[in-house]
Amino acid sequence: MRKLIPILLCFALTGLYSAQLDIRYEPNTPSALIMEVKQVLEDAMLVRLPEEGILYANLKADTQQTGYVLSLSYGQAELTLDLKGNPKEIGKRLFIALDHEGLRLLPSIPEPALSVSYPRGYAAKSETLQAKQGDAFFVLDAQQRRQGSVVVAKTNPALGLFIFEQTWGKPLFQGMQLVHKGNLSISLTTAVDVNLSTTVQLLVDFPLNSYPFSFHAGFESVLPDHYGGTVGLSSSVPLSQLFGNGSVLSRNISIGATALLSVGYDFDSLNLYYHASGQFDVSYHFENWAATLSLGNHVLATTQVLTEQGLFLKLGTSYTYTP
Repeated sequence: MRKLIPILLCFALTGLYSAQLDIRYEPNTPSALIMEVKQVLEDAMLVRLPEEGILYANLKADTQQTGYVLSLSYGQAELTLDLKGNPKEIGKRLFIALDHEGLRLLPSIPEPALSVSYPRGYAAKSETLQAKQGDAFFVLDAQQRRQGSVVVAKTNPALGLFIFEQTWGKPLFQGMQLVHKGNLSISLTTAVDVNLSTTVQLLVDFPLNSYPFSFHAGFESVLPDHYGGTVGLSSSVPLSQLFGNGSVLSRNISIGATALLSVGYDFDSLNLYYHASGQFDVSYHFENWAATLSLGNHVLATTQVLTEQGLFLKLGTSYTYTP
């Protein structure tokens, strides 16, 4: 009975997806294998299938009794895969195989869409896609739900080829639709350093043609007395570029650097102030939100006196809106 509970729970969760899964297996099939196969089919296939369809799966031992055969059908399309190894190994191999082989079950593929997966990113080959380095895209499933976002790292317009790096989200698959996020974004950031000094920034971000660099302009306040305008440059690289897309951490964490120069008014001393800072950032992203740990150096001065200078460590949160 205890072995059946995880399987029954897994079946109950199938209703959370728009497409349905009907999986059948022999009575002596290990419950661990059933759960692995079912989870992979939900993660890798149901998100790419229309809501009105049913994915039929039949799992049985092969004729030599050395492995299993998984037969899949959706509408008129069919796919058969040989599975060998222990349940965990089978789950990993099936997950990788369905990324490409699963395209045979899709009734249609949107345009533009991810067409190639590789360990550190994705690619799309499209004659209609218009994009340049630094452009960001949402990646949608078959029900138009956001599964993640990617950024254009390289382009080859002559071949209609675009190389992407993932900046946040779940595992992405070939055949998922790409939707342009827009080239301008507005972010609101609040950060507190170890001395409990609070900085609030409202910045407009413009990605430059030279990925991964961006230009920033906006307003900054070093509470409670300093208010002014700020400009700067930043660069940010997702860890997926270094460690691949397999881990939730590498898909959602980025490392970067930021340099800002601010000029404004100090209401405490009633003088103009200047604030220059440079910092290294580690950020964890979740769609529009990010939490960032920063280490850097700064100088804060009025026209009469040096107010602050030296290293800082701060923790911040930000929300980014893309029109």
